Amino acid sequence: MIGGAGVARGILKAAPKVGAVVAGGLGEGILGAGSAAEDIRSQAADKLLTAKQSLAALGSGAGTALFGIAGGKLAKRLGLDDIDTLLVGGASQAAKTTAAGEAKQTFGKSVKDFALRSIGSGVTEGVFEEMPQSAQEKMWMNYATDRPLLEGVPEAAAMGAVTGFAMGAIGGGAGAAGQNKAVFKPYSNRINRYLVCLKARQRELLHLIAQSLELCK
Repeated sequence: MIGGAGVARGILKAAPKVGAVVAGGLGEGILGAGSAAEDIRSQAADKLLTAKQSLAALGSGAGTALFGIAGGKLAKRLGLDDIDTLLVGGASQAAKTTAAGEAKQTFGKSVKDFALRSIGSGVTEGVFEEMPQSAQEKMWMNYATDRPLLEGVPEAAAMGAVTGFAMGAIGGGAGAAGQNKAVFKPYSNRINRYLVCLKARQRELLHLIAQSLELCK
């Protein structure tokens, strides 16, 4: 699985002007649409998609992309790192450029700064991105499978917030730590590989948790 980050890098390479934030959101949306289509298809008796279900998958992907872009832009406005933007290759917000054109490290100099950046990125990723993404994805799934529209939506939103916070905190911490090149540069490639893998498996984790909750009812 190439993952949303791989798709986003392809988009950014083909159209550099869109920027890392938009490319990251679009990549996540494209991957989300495909994942939604497969989930819906797997629940169909004939294993095929109807026009209604195809529309639901596209709507789910579009919503995921919009919330991803909005979350990335909000994080950037607040000076925080967004994990999707980082995985595409966008610059960490932990380094600001001064008027003289020199990189000025504003965060990551202490444990306190590291913790604040991690928490801030976790909140933006969890509350403003993954929570609404998961909620609308569940609503589209319900629409496609003829279930009550709001069935399971609060649970999906809560799971999205929790996993989003964890992923965002990891991304924010990595962005802050990455500014200390002397210590972290030897591990940067490995950290990026772990982030890509975790992000790609995030949807699978949400589905696993949802299935576990169903079994516990």
